[in-house]
Amino acid sequence: MVQVQLPNSVKRILNICLILIIIGTFAIIVLGTATVKVQTDNKITIKFLEIAKNTEVNFEDSLLVYTEKTRSIIGFLSELRPSNEKEVIDFISQIEKIGQDLGLDISLQTYKDTTDKSSKKESAQKDTIIYRVEFFGSNTDLTSFLSKLEALPYFVKVSNIDFKDLNYIEKTEDTPPNINLTIDLYTRDDTTQKS
Repeated sequence: MVQVQLPNSVKRILNICLILIIIGTFAIIVLGTATVKVQTDNKITIKFLEIAKNTEVNFEDSLLVYTEKTRSIIGFLSELRPSNEKEVIDFISQIEKIGQDLGLDISLQTYKDTTDKSSKKESAQKDTIIYRVEFFGSNTDLTSFLSKLEALPYFVKVSNIDFKDLNYIEKTEDTPPNINLTIDLYTRDDTTQKS
């Protein structure tokens, strides 16, 4: 048999075709895998969008429930704020009753904080009445007083506590009380202007 020798140009063309076939096969495999991944991602996205449609309805329902709960909380907190002089007087009476129940000689006075004249603090004080409560007592008396104060149906904040231990001071007639509290009573409808 006679062996036929291919010219060099034909060999080059065959080599280039072989290389192009290998590159094409590799590209088809890569693109095929990428296409399968894209199709899988599309299916997942379609399922997610179907679920999201239901979630949107549920979200709106949840928002309504949350809003209703928030309104009820705001209403409850609003009810804790006195709206007239009678309710403020009831608060004062209840503070005095706490003192009597605990056997404390309580001094209760309205208090005007003059240390900070900023407009932010002044606007916050429009809806509050600040009281200064003073009495002699032990740490247990202070704790009992604060517990009973917390149980009152009013929106109050104890903004300052000044306590001096009775073991370190000598009580005389001129000695000031060892417990001084500043209590902010939050009001509504600008009760502070009336009292």
